[in-house]
Amino acid sequence: MKAQPVNITITPLGSNVNSEWPDYAPTINADETLMVFTTRRPEGNSNDRIAADNEYYEEIFYSRKENGEWSPAKTLPGALNNNYHNASVNLSPDGKEMLLYYDSNGGDILSSYLKSDGTWTDPRSLEINSEYIENSASMTADGQKNIFTSNRPGGFGGTDIYMCTKNSKGHWVDPQNLGRLVNTDLDEDGVFISANGKSLYFSSNGHAGMGDLDIYRSIYNDEKNSWEKPINMGYPINSVENDIYIVLTRDEDFAYISSVRQEGVGEQDIYRIDIHNWVEPTYTQPDFTDAVLAMEDEIPAIARPAVKESPATDTPTSLQFSVFVAEGDSHKPLNATVKFSSAQGEEINFKESQTGTYQTEIKNMAGQSVRYKLLVSSNDYIPYSSTYYFSALPTQNPTLRDTIYLDKIAVNYRRTLNVYFPHDSDVPKSFDDILYLEQIMKTATTVKVEISGHTDNIGSYPYNVGLSRRRAEAVKKHLVKSGIDESRITVAGYGPDKPISDNKTRAGRQLNRRTEFTIIEK
Repeated sequence: MKAQPVNITITPLGSNVNSEWPDYAPTINADETLMVFTTRRPEGNSNDRIAADNEYYEEIFYSRKENGEWSPAKTLPGALNNNYHNASVNLSPDGKEMLLYYDSNGGDILSSYLKSDGTWTDPRSLEINSEYIENSASMTADGQKNIFTSNRPGGFGGTDIYMCTKNSKGHWVDPQNLGRLVNTDLDEDGVFISANGKSLYFSSNGHAGMGDLDIYRSIYNDEKNSWEKPINMGYPINSVENDIYIVLTRDEDFAYISSVRQEGVGEQDIYRIDIHNWVEPTYTQPDFTDAVLAMEDEIPAIARPAVKESPATDTPTSLQFSVFVAEGDSHKPLNATVKFSSAQGEEINFKESQTGTYQTEIKNMAGQSVRYKLLVSSNDYIPYSSTYYFSALPTQNPTLRDTIYLDKIAVNYRRTLNVYFPHDSDVPKSFDDILYLEQIMKTATTVKVEISGHTDNIGSYPYNVGLSRRRAEAVKKHLVKSGIDESRITVAGYGPDKPISDNKTRAGRQLNRRTEFTIIEK
């Protein structure tokens, strides 16, 4: 992607908007005269306290464009900023309705309207909210459709993108998942719908990208009455860091995003992008195997399967997939169960050609995009899962190989769960590692674990201990809901008592804020 950049110009906003503190989630009206964004700077913040993550509380700021320049940002007047986290989500195209995120009730989207005196009304909850997380939203210019993200049950995993419509009484009704072409088993976030309602922009870490969250665009197909396959917007719009919260002008010639980049002045900064010359990127991949998983050299020569090369063809319709499974310590081949699973419930089993080597064929792939989750398990070993997305096949030798190392299930085996909790919240925003632990406990049915929560040393000791325990309890709750016997799960909140890094640095404190599981009985 870096070798084939898209034709855009990206410019960080000046010091009138960006600060040395995190500035993110920009949102603008359609004619680009008003910007509202979220910041964690102390200057102008209505809350001078430090939050549990050692940053100032989120505050909503605004700036107006005057003579082509953004004016010095100020705190938003009115009732929207209080003594807790306050985050903007989106503005209506006319700039008169604002959507906000509050982390109450698991995470909700609220709405506020601009009053004649320049202040905003008290926020009210939208009907799109559930007991689960709703964390981003965007409305069409006619106010009749609302695109939002949620991790409610029935999706494909993580937070998915949904659309609902406004009925004759002005209520949001009939939320519909946008489907598997748009949504993945990971997170889709930061949605934005263009003024004409035909272009959907969002961030995802589930589609192929440069790393972490990338920005994508999907076009609505009127003939098919559905959204097309999302296109990665390319480098340098995307980077290896989080690129998120894209919003566009009415003509879609300019966009704003928040990102972490070398030229920035703070942790996160806001950037303006000239995209009027942007065209959909096309990436050439001369060898599919090398481009996606160049792991053939990691497979021991004695274990490599003898894969018969397919003759060259212009339209291959199947893919030969080979997996070598070995023990993590010794790298010796293992007997295992290997299979692919799709979001639609389809399963493809691998056949063992020799100890540790498993093969399968994915058929009927011509002209299709498919996504499979690879599941690898073996008695007395920690199971493994990973997601593979196939959007094209090479014209020759459509084969792919991978190597998987499994660790033994052992008492005192410990691992950090990549579970993200919003600020001061005990409601998890991401669930992938919880699902991973669920898989372990369903595979090894006698295993018992301790879920432990940990914090840094900022804030009061009793609060940190209580917060860490509530977060551990939240993980247990989801495991029990999935069918795991609660007698197999012990919960502990250690607060700041078991640091793994120095609390004197920001990076160290971030490492110390974690949730872990430890196998206490097998």
